[in-house]
Amino acid sequence: MFQKAVPLAACLSLCVPASASAGQSLSLMLSPDGGSANIVFLDDMQATDAFMIRLTGLVAPGSRIKISIDRAKGALADRIIQPEDCDFRLDPAVCLIQISGGTTEFAGLVQAFKAGLVAHLAITNPGSDTMTSDTSLVGFKKAFEAL
Repeated sequence: MFQKAVPLAACLSLCVPASASAGQSLSLMLSPDGGSANIVFLDDMQATDAFMIRLTGLVAPGSRIKISIDRAKGALADRIIQPEDCDFRLDPAVCLIQISGGTTEFAGLVQAFKAGLVAHLAITNPGSDTMTSDTSLVGFKKAFEAL
């Protein structure tokens, strides 16, 4: 499959996303043309939605999303978007992937994000090109520990 790099603007900030539980969160926001990807860690590390990937206008059911970190072996998250992950009543549609806090998968994500220098996001839509992003994690560890 042809792989097309899409330039993305990224920011690292403390904020409260609309879909998260109350409290602070750490968010990496990626904004390709036509949509956005918001990777969120909540301050309640035991919450069922402690880690979220909120995709707006980027994916449809059957799309594949992969997150990897430069110093981690293999993909940390590799998921196929299911219809129940998305709200198609919204325009553009919003899809949400959640990982519960306190799980082995969540602990691995936190450690990789803290130790890494660059996060890699790849979104492959069925019958389309792959959108990719390389986002600096400089400052992530300090911001995460401030939660």
